[in-house]
Amino acid sequence: MSALRWFSSTIAAVAVLGVGGCLSVDPFEPSADATATADADAVVVVDTVEPDTADAACVPQCTGLACGPDGCGGTCGVCDAHDTCSAGRCQPSLGDRCAAPIVIAPTALPFFASGSTAAREVHADLPSTTVCDASATADAIVGRASPDQVYAFTPTVTAVYEIRLSAEFDAVLSLRDRCDEALAACVAAASAPELDDVVVATLDAGTPYWIVVDGYGDDVVAAGAYALSVSAPCVPSCGEARCGDDGCGGSCGACEASLVCHPTSQLCVPPYDVAGNTCAAPLPIDALPFVARGDTRYASDDAVATGDACDIASSELGAGSPDHVYLLVAPTAAIYRVEVDGDFVIAVYRRSECDGSSACLAVASDYGHASLDLWLEEQETAWLAVDGAGASVVDRGPYTLTVSSPCLPACGGAECGPDGCGGSCGDCGAGSACDGQGVCRAPVEVPGNLCENPFAFDAAPAQVRGDTTLRTNDYAAPAGACAGLDAAVGAGSPDAAVRFVADHAGRYLVALHATFDSALYVVGDCGAVAGSCVGGDDHLGVGTERVTFDADENETLYVIVDGYDNGDGAGVSGLFTVTVEEVQADPSP
Repeated sequence: MSALRWFSSTIAAVAVLGVGGCLSVDPFEPSADATATADADAVVVVDTVEPDTADAACVPQCTGLACGPDGCGGTCGVCDAHDTCSAGRCQPSLGDRCAAPIVIAPTALPFFASGSTAAREVHADLPSTTVCDASATADAIVGRASPDQVYAFTPTVTAVYEIRLSAEFDAVLSLRDRCDEALAACVAAASAPELDDVVVATLDAGTPYWIVVDGYGDDVVAAGAYALSVSAPCVPSCGEARCGDDGCGGSCGACEASLVCHPTSQLCVPPYDVAGNTCAAPLPIDALPFVARGDTRYASDDAVATGDACDIASSELGAGSPDHVYLLVAPTAAIYRVEVDGDFVIAVYRRSECDGSSACLAVASDYGHASLDLWLEEQETAWLAVDGAGASVVDRGPYTLTVSSPCLPACGGAECGPDGCGGSCGDCGAGSACDGQGVCRAPVEVPGNLCENPFAFDAAPAQVRGDTTLRTNDYAAPAGACAGLDAAVGAGSPDAAVRFVADHAGRYLVALHATFDSALYVVGDCGAVAGSCVGGDDHLGVGTERVTFDADENETLYVIVDGYDNGDGAGVSGLFTVTVEEVQADPSP
């Protein structure tokens, strides 16, 4: 029954009953007599004619549906946190599982995407591996406690592709030809702490591949923001070349043991035909500052540093890796800084002679970057070897060598602090700290060295700059003491303290930018870090640390700027900038 029909029928059934009788009333044209007849004792009777029930009730329509609206203002169900509702079905969020990867279209190359694994699902049954060959064992399996992101790519051209991952966390990049158990499906993998993870591989046209962005953490969560790129296809081109780069990051061939690859002709030649390949034909450093780019992939293994000569742990640093040799003749007596950057474990060392490993005088070795500060007298000769660290594992690749202009230390009367050439004017020793003016003082007398005499934020926003190199090691965060810190930090590194007093209740963000691998934590009591820490952060490598916390009006907290090293290394320190600002509190649920 329509609403109009129901309304008309209901009104037509109304009668006014007076004391003396019954009067019918036209509902649309009430008469004056009818109005006059009704008095205070009148009773109104309404015929209760009901509308059709089909017009009033709503029946939910959820047959065959697991989620989404039911047609009556309700829902047919709610999907799990990691799924989305599509056409009444709970579907995995794109990229969250192998069944629903983010598809990279071949026409979209070069491809770039950014995202975060922090809100993704942990798949313990889809771990990652750091090694992709027949010798890999279960020890290479990682990532079972970390969330991951899955991409799929089917190339249309058989070619070489570079896949690069830059992450704010300890990440693992793997390329698979099936999206299942890690070792069986792995085509290539990369995990380089503090550097980009890079996979370069030849992919076959028409073959589906899966790219998995995972965290390294196998028992603790490693997750966060990342950027992923896939290059355009590169087809190798060698022409007449018999060795060297094929233009796509691969090789045109290898030379026999007695020959090396000429970097220009890409032909196999005797080692002495290539400048820098032996001590007999070093590359000259003829002008300062000096910058050179080279590649040890096709060099011979001519130089080696022994532990006895260079005071290093490895008995034969670089004995299994190819190297290049440079010759520096000092134009004046001064300090010269030698730096090498590359995507492998680098060793750089100075030799006073060009024969035998016993001539090593100074050495530095690390992943990605190594540097030496050398004092050379006027016209003193130094052979500099750019090598890989591996004695049994080959470390080699493209590199950049930088040698600074001569630098003369400027200390004046300073007894401590930097000398202006990357060195120090002296150490204060145990029980004292350098005040930044070159004077050794009691630790409490140096501003920012202890919570008893801290740096201070005047208000929010505010900024403090400093240097932990000249300070004492007073604070550390034990494992489990601070939310946001996965492990203990700071027991082996000098630190600085900054006081913050909230002028009103609110939520605040502290951010730390440092030139070293830093750690940040916020405490209420510097003498009881474990019991008063309100939050911490330790970004992998050199990066920004952030801690968000709530503070009451006039509450005093201390921001500790520390190094990540927890006592099992030489300690890390350097320049820093720490800021505080008020941020919007999260909305109430």
